[in-house]
Amino acid sequence: MGTALLRPCVAIMATQGLNKAVPAGDVRRNGRARGRRGPAMGGATHRERQEAEVCVVCGRIVPPGHGFAFAAPVGPALSCTRCAVRHRPIIRKALQTTAVVGTMLTVINHGDALLALHLTPDLLWKTSLTYVVPYLVSTYGALSISRRAPV
Repeated sequence: MGTALLRPCVAIMATQGLNKAVPAGDVRRNGRARGRRGPAMGGATHRERQEAEVCVVCGRIVPPGHGFAFAAPVGPALSCTRCAVRHRPIIRKALQTTAVVGTMLTVINHGDALLALHLTPDLLWKTSLTYVVPYLVSTYGALSISRRAPV
């Protein structure tokens, strides 16, 4: 019975006085995190695995200073970089920003060529780049705000 798993959204465990986020399904009834196997744990020792912060989405170990904290119903949820760039609210907001800013910049920079229908390969890649840059800048800005500082 002591090894039965709890199924909360995010469990917080206290390890040496520090609160650590552990993904759902990785906490036993005694409050200790289950050890993970495979590439997510690398060469971590058993103690490092117990004290490590892990991504609530994929379960990978998040090194100090490389995590991103997003709002969740039970408090901030820690995500790794791979999961953070796929976070739906960030993608949605970046696409909205891209649509507005990219369109404005395209009209300002290439409006005359588009109205005259002088479509060249150079114009097509420049126009697509005009949309990619605002997306990357918006995503970078959102991630830099949500970056979790090393403890």
